[in-house]
Amino acid sequence: TSSLFADATVKMGEKFDLRRFVIISKTDGDNIGSYIHMGGKIACAVRINGGDAELAKGLAMHIAANNPTYITMDDVPASEIEHERSVQLESAKSDPKLSSKPQEFLMKIIDGKVNKYFAEMILMNQTYLMDDTKTIAQLLTEKKASVSTFVRYAVGEGIEKRHDDFASEVMKEAGK
Repeated sequence: TSSLFADATVKMGEKFDLRRFVIISKTDGDNIGSYIHMGGKIACAVRINGGDAELAKGLAMHIAANNPTYITMDDVPASEIEHERSVQLESAKSDPKLSSKPQEFLMKIIDGKVNKYFAEMILMNQTYLMDDTKTIAQLLTEKKASVSTFVRYAVGEGIEKRHDDFASEVMKEAGK
């Protein structure tokens, strides 16, 4: 692949670099679906166990459109859950409606807010794009399938923008 990048760089006059990728392996009983949206601005691949190629393709389209972060709530790192819990706790402390609530009741409210926050990020909780009467979990149960893994990329995602501090550069130059 490095020769492909070198050839493309010479031909196009632009530097090409493979910045991120995931290799998804398929075993017996697995189906891989992929979908490219907006002329390559969003790309998605999903591996399911069971189901068929049509289901895998539909799930790839759904993931491209709905941008889930995790398959199930069990996939959310404990550190992220605790961080969101602390954010919700701080928010509740400054809310006059909640400040007078008993601690046990307040913690249930906070847990509900944390679950609601993550619900939209969880693939299994999302309403299926192709049939809004079912969640992804219901669809997969019906089709006797499960999602093993997925990857979704969007152009420009994850690129850190460079921030120059022009004033400090001038001061450095003046100090020389």
